[in-house]
Amino acid sequence: MVEEIADKFQQAIIKGFINIIMLSILEKGPSHGYKIKKEIENRTLGMWIPADSTLYTDLKKMTNDGLIKFITKTEGERARKIYELTDKGRNTLSRIAKKEKRMKNAISSLMTLILPEDETKELIEHDFKKQKPFFPTDMIFNNLDKGMSVEEKIQYLLQQKSQLTQHMKTIQNVVNNIDLKLSKLKKENE
Repeated sequence: MVEEIADKFQQAIIKGFINIIMLSILEKGPSHGYKIKKEIENRTLGMWIPADSTLYTDLKKMTNDGLIKFITKTEGERARKIYELTDKGRNTLSRIAKKEKRMKNAISSLMTLILPEDETKELIEHDFKKQKPFFPTDMIFNNLDKGMSVEEKIQYLLQQKSQLTQHMKTIQNVVNNIDLKLSKLKKENE
């Protein structure tokens, strides 16, 4: 029973994040369902790969909610829905981005209420020394052989390399900002 409740909570969080990711994918431009699914897989480094039924149910719900719309395009004998972000979807995504910090604080507050005291102390103190760095290489290579052709493997690895390169640039910017702050603080302390 307890495990079932925890699993439902986890699934709700994942679903929320996947919906946000879908909106952010469509913010970049129109796309069809399969391409959205592959982009979710790429952006989460293979951690979240929504089932087709879940993906299309969520796309339908977001369409009904007015966050996205679609047009049907025929390619050969195949009809395909091409999804696009609406103004309402764009505004929703913008509001979510603005509320991100409050959401993180709310989750942290919730965790301090339900976690044991020793774990709460760790959460509050942000004891980074105990945290292990996350290296997604195992996930990347574990997802590589899922029935892909050689061309698909090459494309997959190029996408992963591109994403990791972008993450490294972001991390380098953060490190540079830390260096600037450290430099200012040291000068103030002299």
